[in-house]
Order: sequence, then C-alpha cells, then structure tokens
Amino acid sequence: MVEPSRALAMEDRKPPKPFPWATAIVAAAIIIIAVLALVAYLKTGREVKAIVSAVARNFKTGKITHTFRESIPRIASTQGDVLELAVSQSDESFKRSDEKRIGWDYIYWGTTVVEIRVPVTFRYHLRLSDAWRLAARDHV
Repeated sequence: MVEPSRALAMEDRKPPKPFPWATAIVAAAIIIIAVLALVAYLKTGREVKAIVSAVARNFKTGKITHTFRESIPRIASTQGDVLELAVSQSDESFKRSDEKRIGWDYIYWGTTVVEIRVPVTFRYHLRLSDAWRLAARDHV
C-alpha cells in the first residue's frame, strides 16, 4: 500500500513536455537563410571584396631593390695583327635585396641580399689582315 503523502507527491509530478520540434526547425531555417544571405552579400559586395583583398595583400609585404654598378678603372692599347684601339676593364656588379615583413608590416622577417660581381673586359679593335678599301674625296 502507498502512503498518502507519497501518493500526493506522485500526482504532483507532471509528465515532461515534448521537445518543440516546430520551433527548432523554424529557428534552423532562419539561421540557414541568414547565412545564405550573408554569403550572397559577400560574393556580390564590391566593398567587402576590396576590403578583404586589401587586408590579404597588406598582411605580407616586401620591398625588392635592384642595384647596378659599373666602373672603368683602366684603358690601354696593344700591338699585333689586330689593331686594338682600346681595352676597357671594369668590374660590374648586380645586386638584389628582398625585405620580408608579415602582419601588416609589424613583424620583420629579415632581408635577403644577393650580389654578383664580374670582371669585364671590352676590346675595341680593327683587323689589319682584312681587306681595306680606301677612297679619296676632295683631294683627301
């Protein structure tokens, strides 16, 4: 037999309410529509595209510098079958530097410098063994 106070406690219990499936489905549909609207806006919004591309472009920046140097330290003449009119010797230098930064130029990743130095000789000459054509003009 059930005690009267215990029977009263069982009667006070109400069965659990069923889950509100209709409300959950409507809320999910609203969220999906909002997400699709946001995606459509982002795809068509030119301002948003410009802002996103500017942020991405400025996240990693760099500066590349090119340098060219040439010097002519000496010019000399020579003798032989080749009439060397002049010789020019110099060092030519090609230099390139690349500076890397990320995080909108806040984080410095370093600079890479590459330089190539090459000794160069330029020769200006005439071959004496080749056929020569001489012409006189105005008694000269």
